[in-house]
Amino acid sequence: MKKYSLITKWLDNNLKEEELAEFKKLDEHSSYLKISAAAKHFKAPQFDRDKNYLELTKKITESKGKPIASFTIWILRIAAVFIIAFGLYFVIFNTSETTYYAENGLRTEVELPDTSDIILNAGSSLSFKEKTGIRIAIFL
Repeated sequence: MKKYSLITKWLDNNLKEEELAEFKKLDEHSSYLKISAAAKHFKAPQFDRDKNYLELTKKITESKGKPIASFTIWILRIAAVFIIAFGLYFVIFNTSETTYYAENGLRTEVELPDTSDIILNAGSSLSFKEKTGIRIAIFL
């Protein structure tokens, strides 16, 4: 903590003589001097807030009148509607349901996609959706 306070005081130019001697004994003393000397050459860029604000408002007003931007937005909106409709169609209407029937007087053995076996009694059926794995069994 003492090292930190020495460095802070050195940066603020508030070191007393004994603190300065202690600061010069630090291993990083020469590195701090090099960093301080190099930092004096840095300058902040000039920034004119009013000029930049006027340039920005000019660009915004110029871009508002362009019909290409509004045309592009409408094309993107139409494309988004088609993508959503296409996705809903496949989620809702494209259900590949598999059904097995055991006819009257016969027992039927069925192997499901998860490699389990089911024996259907006479007059019963089994249907399931392959994608979701939901199984619905109907016994008649």
